[in-house]
Amino acid sequence: MSKTTQTVPAVLRDWAVSWPEYKPADVTPPELLPEALARQVPGWAEAALTPADVLDWEQRQAAALVPFHLDAQGWPLHPQGRTGRTGRNLGKWGENAAADPIVVAGTGRDRRLLLITRDDIHEEAIPGGMVDPGEAAPAALVRELPEVM
Repeated sequence: MSKTTQTVPAVLRDWAVSWPEYKPADVTPPELLPEALARQVPGWAEAALTPADVLDWEQRQAAALVPFHLDAQGWPLHPQGRTGRTGRNLGKWGENAAADPIVVAGTGRDRRLLLITRDDIHEEAIPGGMVDPGEAAPAALVRELPEVM
């Protein structure tokens, strides 16, 4: 599995533009690959191997805040076009609600922004996390923020 993301030229980002040579990097983590899910489903993920295995898939797609389409396999396409990545990188298929606060402290030249280094991609990011089923986004912020402190 390659984690190297291909740079997608702006003129080729739109899914309507033909690009037969497009070979995005698969960013599916090992624990979400079919072989791993057959042994154990992580607590943060659903067991469905594909969107076709999700019982309420049509309802999820219809209820998405950001509409998305499906590729020839029936997998969701990024709503903003090609990203250079493919695969399943989230716990459930379709839209995944997240709460990501922007925390700023200080003023002027003393202003600071809270960033974390993600364990999975080793890049800086704003802190936050996924909203649990039945949880409101503000409650997720209260739960997630102390985890990075």
